[in-house]
Amino acid sequence: MATSRWGSRSWLATTLAVAALMTSAATGLAAGTPLTGTMVTIEASAGSKTGELEYFFPANTTGQYAWSLNQPEPIVAGDGTVLATLNTLDLAFEADPVVGVDFEVLAGGATTTFDITSATIGFDPLTDPDAIAQATVAVLDTDNSGSVLLAGLMGAGGDAYAARYNGATVWAYLIRVVQACGTPGPGLWARVRAGRPVRPPLTTREPILDTLSSIESQWMFSLTSDDTAIGSSTFDVIPEPATLSLLGVGILLLIRRRRVA
Repeated sequence: MATSRWGSRSWLATTLAVAALMTSAATGLAAGTPLTGTMVTIEASAGSKTGELEYFFPANTTGQYAWSLNQPEPIVAGDGTVLATLNTLDLAFEADPVVGVDFEVLAGGATTTFDITSATIGFDPLTDPDAIAQATVAVLDTDNSGSVLLAGLMGAGGDAYAARYNGATVWAYLIRVVQACGTPGPGLWARVRAGRPVRPPLTTREPILDTLSSIESQWMFSLTSDDTAIGSSTFDVIPEPATLSLLGVGILLLIRRRRVA
């Protein structure tokens, strides 16, 4: 192995290694942060009947993880009644932290309530970090009735999506109602997109003026019988700009000291 004035590692390699460690410290996380337990629960209910699906992180999952459902799964009540179908599910988690949930569900023969709750991603405390939450949901008139309605069930206003931190604190409620009426058939659909900050460019974030130690996402809504809902959401938290600025200064000072030495 070639050596330099700094030994077996060049000053650049050392700097990059220190930068990685400093980034980990700034975000309160390391690349090897474990992701364990439940990834997501999907509950469907109609009338007095409820069924649930639950998926778990594989053993020894760390840092980041993406997962997709292989095939549609029925959501079945205790008495064997099929209440709904989970057609697709795509999950993305990063311990830095990010939670992404994409899904497609089909309601059963009655108006169906869905509750899709992600894993809680924990991390070392972050003070006043920047964040972005985005959600999109589309509805399709799958049963050719000429009408389809999705209605949110969370918060005072009845919202379909919530981005939460520290367990119970909601940072963003998004999307209340998605509805389409008209000529029956698969061509009848509607979509709503929302975010906090409101419709931001991709680089825009908004500070959460609090100290965070965990985040999670939740969808909860009712959907008319035999109709389809397709949703997508992301909740992304990063350190406050001041923290990143200090990180940059620290790296530059380290490089300068190495060069002077």
